Amino acid sequence: MLGTTQLRLGKGLVGPRAHPDLEVDADVSRLTTGGEPLGKRIRVTVGDIVAEGQLLEEQAPKTVQALWERLPIRDRTIQARWSGDAWRTEGNYELLSKEAPVENEAGRLSAGDIIYYPGYTSGLLKVAIAYGPSQWLAPFMVPLPVTYLGRLDTNVDAFVERCQRIIFDGPLEVEIARAE
Repeated sequence: MLGTTQLRLGKGLVGPRAHPDLEVDADVSRLTTGGEPLGKRIRVTVGDIVAEGQLLEEQAPKTVQALWERLPIRDRTIQARWSGDAWRTEGNYELLSKEAPVENEAGRLSAGDIIYYPGYTSGLLKVAIAYGPSQWLAPFMVPLPVTYLGRLDTNVDAFVERCQRIIFDGPLEVEIARAE
């Protein structure tokens, strides 16, 4: 579990010791350098729960920019059958061309991790969010390349609690929008 002075960004951790200009407030809801917010933030509304998160512009610049330009996304959550505690969008979202490489490739995911699956072979081009331990897998448990786009950092506990019911209650309405 990450404390209030660390936040997982990409494949590593950053905190006040790793970067002297990085400030993290008590609830890790806003990262800043010199008092200015860092980069692009999104708001995810699932049912009646609202959470916000930070997009990883430096680690996945092309994919983050393509997602940002596509927002808002209004869709439904679909349980990611083979991948653990995660849901994906019902609709497809072609953020980058088929030839574009996967940026900031993710492995195992944890609650609040935001990914993009450019599954051109399967015809699945999905935005997805983990609400617990997961890894993007094909039906025969083969890991699939996905872009690690960001991480929710506010109201994550309520988000997780609500999303855990998707597998039992069925899809929920979701909106992914710019947090402005």
